Amino acid sequence: MHVIPEPMRKSRAREAGAITILVTLMLLVLLTVWAVAMSKNALREVIITGTSRQGAQVRNLADTGLDWSIYWMTDDISAARTTPATGTGAKALRDQKAAMVASGQTGILSPVISTADMKTSATGVNPVQRFELFATYMGSIPLDYTQGTVTQPSKDFKSPATVQLWSVRSDGYVEYTGGPTFVHRREAWFTLPPTSSK
Repeated sequence: MHVIPEPMRKSRAREAGAITILVTLMLLVLLTVWAVAMSKNALREVIITGTSRQGAQVRNLADTGLDWSIYWMTDDISAARTTPATGTGAKALRDQKAAMVASGQTGILSPVISTADMKTSATGVNPVQRFELFATYMGSIPLDYTQGTVTQPSKDFKSPATVQLWSVRSDGYVEYTGGPTFVHRREAWFTLPPTSSK
């Protein structure tokens, strides 16, 4: 039987302890790298989620601008709608609409319509949410009502009613003080209800 001298046994025990320490340090380094990678991934997910939220906000603002413009451009025959107050975006939009129709010029983009009442957040609140509108009068289409259907009018027929064709562009903005501004643009073509041409 071979007996290992005492000094060699102590040396091997120290070597085994050193290997254990090295393996433990390597595992700690690997776990640290994995934890850093996971934290970066989590941070990236938070940023993506926040950006998606602002994107949805700004899309909703642009859609709100379109709905708002259609509401105020329509000549309501009922008394339920109030007349817009002077100095408001609704008044500016209705005035521009009337001027564009009166001029008879089609295909010309209106100047921007943007006033304080077109913001969906109070002044000084972060972020500021607002929309701007651009309207284009595309002309009028005469209607011929024949037995409840709309048909093309004959050459000798003068239509008693017309619909107006409009293009409205709405730019939504979400603006952070000292930070980024998110912008989304929506455009819609629509006709307004018939008006008498007499």
